[in-house]
Amino acid sequence: MNRGQKTILVLLSSGEDYSMQKFAGIQRYANKVGWHIQMVGYSEKGGGAYRIERLPLGSGVAGLLEFWRPAGCIVDCGRFPEALNPSEFGDCPTVFLDHHPRGARGRTGFVFSDAESVAALAARELIYSGYGNYAYFPFVEDLDWSRERGAAFAKYIGINHKRMCEVSYPKGVALDHGLHEAISTRLSKLPKPCGIFAANDLIAEAVLVACTRLGISVPDEVAVVGVDNAAYICENCQPTISSVSRDFDNAGWIAAELLDDLMAHPRKRTATARYKAYGVLRRASSRFVAGGDRRVAKAMEYIRKHACERIVPMDVVREMGCSRRLADMLFKKVTGHTLHDEIHAARLNRVKEHLRNPKVDVTALPDLCGYASLVDLRRVFKRLTGMTVREYQKRD
Repeated sequence: MNRGQKTILVLLSSGEDYSMQKFAGIQRYANKVGWHIQMVGYSEKGGGAYRIERLPLGSGVAGLLEFWRPAGCIVDCGRFPEALNPSEFGDCPTVFLDHHPRGARGRTGFVFSDAESVAALAARELIYSGYGNYAYFPFVEDLDWSRERGAAFAKYIGINHKRMCEVSYPKGVALDHGLHEAISTRLSKLPKPCGIFAANDLIAEAVLVACTRLGISVPDEVAVVGVDNAAYICENCQPTISSVSRDFDNAGWIAAELLDDLMAHPRKRTATARYKAYGVLRRASSRFVAGGDRRVAKAMEYIRKHACERIVPMDVVREMGCSRRLADMLFKKVTGHTLHDEIHAARLNRVKEHLRNPKVDVTALPDLCGYASLVDLRRVFKRLTGMTVREYQKRD
């Protein structure tokens, strides 16, 4: 570290992939402006207390500030939104990620998720099913972000002249106590078919468990969309869970940018910013197939999971358990396009996800996304998107 280099302390809530995605965005900004980043993890200790890992001196936040003497701090509160109080950081410029600015003191910034963009994507995905009834299952704790998502979702359902059903939990319900029973009770009373927006993937998982208990078919009777696209949850449920992807990498960049502004303007006190969601990864829980043909639904899920493994249409046909001719007829009737087109669409979605990272090695994308060569990838990308890979990277 250079003597004149600013040290920025980054506290990450341990145990979640999206914390590291936020850190990647912070690191990108730090590389741009020449900061030295010192990362420290913290985790739940129990009884509402939190433990800061590898604490070098003293105790708590005060010990960290005393040891590192940072020019500023960034705190990811995503997993534990109330863990670290802004007042603990005194007058050290500090930006909190996924924390609302109640009781803010000192030079503080707050970056939190844009509920409107999250809810709009969920509403669009669920309304696509054509159902007339919709419901929002909130988080078990009455948190700002959960309320905001529910209110925004109800607004979009109302705009589209659909029926919104109210859902709430009895007192005392927690993630590990009474949640499945509470959700089962409410699910049994909802009019069917129904499109359900869950506050996050944990709640979506609980909804699917309740559907299984009640014998409710997903997505025929109930379609489900969660938030955060946590693969360890979404990919390990039956059926797999469709989920809204929030732009965590960009959240990290925005937090670092906001901190830079706070450090440059000593008189500035509280500042806020929001980061958006950028899409829905459609999985089986909301993949409504016209006519209810299970073979087509099974084929679409197989393609989503294996498209980047260089599969060919005959691999999908074998999964469907019918002839190639019948498979093509069924697929064309239900989706309007061919098995071949669906495989390329799934590959291109993966390519686009990688291209969101400005540091991506484009030459590695063919192997990552199932193409024989970079020339092949670029040709298909141009044909199906109307843009070159470079043009797509440079778009706003």
